[in-house]
Amino acid sequence: MAKQFVLQHGEPKPPKRGGRRREYHEALTELIKLKDNHSKWIHLTHYDSPTGARDALKRIRNGKTVIPDGDWEFRQHKGDDGTSSDLWVRYLAGDQ
Repeated sequence: MAKQFVLQHGEPKPPKRGGRRREYHEALTELIKLKDNHSKWIHLTHYDSPTGARDALKRIRNGKTVIPDGDWEFRQHKGDDGTSSDLWVRYLAGDQ
């Protein structure tokens, strides 16, 4: 009985996130509009962690981060000092 009471009246749970992450969606949508940058590698973001870019890329590939439809290539690079990483992107527009 006491256990059930604790579950009902314990600390409130943190609010749930509303849907999948969209952190890069706006930037990638803008990249599609800039036709001069199609097929060129563009620096998307920098992380102060050696695994930040790798983790972001995993979220994109697993569908946990929403990106615009299209033919995208992503690359991750660790910084020379080994304490940071960067995420690069290229939009392959084809015949558009």
